[in-house]
Amino acid sequence: MKKCPKCQAAYFDEIIEFCLEDGTKLSVVSNPPTTKTEPVNTNQKNVETMFFDSSAGIPNTIEVKDSVGAAVQKNAGETKLDSLKQNAVEKGYRALEIGTVVFALAHNWWQWLYVDRQNYGSITNFLISADFLIWFFLLLAGTAAGLLTLKFSQRKALAYAGLVILAINFLLLLVPRK
Repeated sequence: MKKCPKCQAAYFDEIIEFCLEDGTKLSVVSNPPTTKTEPVNTNQKNVETMFFDSSAGIPNTIEVKDSVGAAVQKNAGETKLDSLKQNAVEKGYRALEIGTVVFALAHNWWQWLYVDRQNYGSITNFLISADFLIWFFLLLAGTAAGLLTLKFSQRKALAYAGLVILAINFLLLLVPRK
């Protein structure tokens, strides 16, 4: 057993030469103390070293405790490629969020410019017109982008804004005109 002459910390590992608390060279003690010695610094985190048998292979996941104590699972083989994939997915969600608003504004513009300003004569002529079909495509695309954003993205504000714009446009189409 070794003991620190400065802080009196006891070490049972014969490999350690210096005190882990203050860096003082340890002195060898022949008889171990009869009382149990507690570590001096209790704020220190415990670190456990694990050795893997090379024939057994490395496990796919490792459970690690974070500073709060919650269990976090990390992939042992996580590479830069995985982080690039995650970044690409996040950028795709961001494009989907912005796409919702873009479709809603394009739908609004199309309705104002073409659908509201035309006289079609009958409902059948209106429903088969190219103006209505483009209006309907923009409505479906904006709604689909908004719903996908609400389901998969963490930031939902743009999706709500785009869906509200689309709903208002749809209601304005139903309002009779002079």
